[in-house]
Amino acid sequence: PVAAPTRGTYTVVDPEVGDVLEVHEPSPTLGDDECEALVAAAADSFAGAAVAVIAGSLPAGAPPDLHARLARAASAAGAFTVVDTSSAPALERALATRPDLVTPNAAEAAALLGGAQPLEAMARALRERGARAVWLSAGPDGSLLADGAGVWHLAAPPPARVVNAVGCGDALVGGLAAG
Repeated sequence: PVAAPTRGTYTVVDPEVGDVLEVHEPSPTLGDDECEALVAAAADSFAGAAVAVIAGSLPAGAPPDLHARLARAASAAGAFTVVDTSSAPALERALATRPDLVTPNAAEAAALLGGAQPLEAMARALRERGARAVWLSAGPDGSLLADGAGVWHLAAPPPARVVNAVGCGDALVGGLAAG
């Protein structure tokens, strides 16, 4: 097995059979003062940043507008702002800040939009709600990038064998941010 420990999560993947064991430790509860301190510290760190990625789920106790507040601070600092969250309430509020890019997977977009739709329709709906560009990942169906200039369907040749897809979306966002 291959183990990849991260803060709060421990993932074990058996490459022979593809079994996955994930142990998610609950996040600490964040109070209002801690959220304020986080936003202030992040705002300071956004100064001079070319790209800011606001990612992750909402910690326990955090208000649903935490991602929106962080995105607003990143945008005010002049950073290209990317929002990547699995929380529909957080994504909904972040869209109101008009982020440069949102990167939900198809299931996350469907959860916000009230059900599955064709990828282009979901991307259009997310742009209508405020995103300047949308990159929807769709697992083996590739992904779709939509902005004011057009829509592009992207797909790679299928891998010989899929062991585990955990982290694929994070890798996509990391590559986008680095690029």
